[in-house]
Amino acid sequence: MRNILSKIGLSMKTMWVILGLLSAIMMVALGYLEGTTPIDILKLCILILVLLSITAFYVHSFNLKLDGLPYFRNFIIACYFISFLIAMLTRNNDEIHLWMVGGIIIAALFDMHLGLIFTYNVTFFAGFIGQISIEILVYLLIVGTLMCLLSDSMKKVNTLSITMIIVLSIQVTLLLIMNNFMLWDTMNIDAVLSLLSSAGVIGITYGVHYIYEKWTEEKDKGNLDEIAATLEIPNIDLLDEGLLNKAVQLTDEDGNHTLEEVLQLDFPLLDKLKDYSDKIYNQSIQIGEISAVAAKTIHANEAIAKAGGYYHQIGRLEGKQYVEEGIKLAEAYHLPQAISDIIRQHNMNYEKPQSPEAAIVMLTISIMSMKEYIIQMNKKIAEQSQQGETISYGKIVNNVFQMRLAKGSLDQSGLSVKEYNVLKNFYLHME
Repeated sequence: MRNILSKIGLSMKTMWVILGLLSAIMMVALGYLEGTTPIDILKLCILILVLLSITAFYVHSFNLKLDGLPYFRNFIIACYFISFLIAMLTRNNDEIHLWMVGGIIIAALFDMHLGLIFTYNVTFFAGFIGQISIEILVYLLIVGTLMCLLSDSMKKVNTLSITMIIVLSIQVTLLLIMNNFMLWDTMNIDAVLSLLSSAGVIGITYGVHYIYEKWTEEKDKGNLDEIAATLEIPNIDLLDEGLLNKAVQLTDEDGNHTLEEVLQLDFPLLDKLKDYSDKIYNQSIQIGEISAVAAKTIHANEAIAKAGGYYHQIGRLEGKQYVEEGIKLAEAYHLPQAISDIIRQHNMNYEKPQSPEAAIVMLTISIMSMKEYIIQMNKKIAEQSQQGETISYGKIVNNVFQMRLAKGSLDQSGLSVKEYNVLKNFYLHME
């Protein structure tokens, strides 16, 4: 479906309109089969179009550009129809709320706030067609909100069990409150079905995320392998080298140097790096400067981002195990903890970015590494007058951002969707 939409040039707004028309057709068809009166069918059509409009308004008003994420349109369409169809089929069984799965999947894969809006929309729709009482509707809204807020924990095996325990425990508590703490009235077949529905939603969300991660990993690998082959890059794993750090204060009570001091280009350790290799030194300074400007665009800490770029490869002074050696040098020269964290985390085999500044340095390194290859490749084509398609800088930026998002590299960075898009726009126009 995504490929078809792309080929015929449909915009996101056009897609929303088509989705609305198809929804109306679905409501009319199901209403006709159920013998629903024309007035009731019209009410359902209006309701579903209003709910869809709210979702579309959120996406476009915040300029999220989520359609650029891998398979976004596919999942929106699938989750939309599946959720509303399940709600229709289970409208006489309010204890079965498997229709929540669409909103939770969207929250886990793309954007939590969009997932919340989606979940609320389907909940109100289910309440309308099933004539659910206010008490049950509030219960369902609380459960849906809770699962959206915990959707990120549903993506990992090590947090899946605790997430399920939290959700089910709160559901049992809510059911007890609704039944005036009468245990025998609470633990009935309806309650069991409700708990099983939530467990099913959590399990399905984990499974869908697992499949999504595999799909996007293969897609990104294919794109990057194609680029690597074109550029004749011997080892594409170079892209996996990133940089991260934790935001800390600019002074250190343990007697370490301040960031202001270590950012001076005549700082002894930077002098040693320059004497060791002009190339590595110049690359590090360039990465630091670009990272600082990028940090400014989202109001992050410019000094930490710049220092991260300056010192991330300092361990190369001592040998091949530059991460471990870099940490030792940072301790020996009393560098701020922020820099030690970056050195420890800049290789993805250690840690993911723990702050926006860390994510910025990681992205800068990946993009600048590939940009260097692009320049070399395009120059080679020009010199030899070869026939072939040159790789654009924009394509590299898009692939790097998609790859990092798909691999979960930014999960712990604290970057919002808006900041993600601002940074992407910055790197696209940096050339």
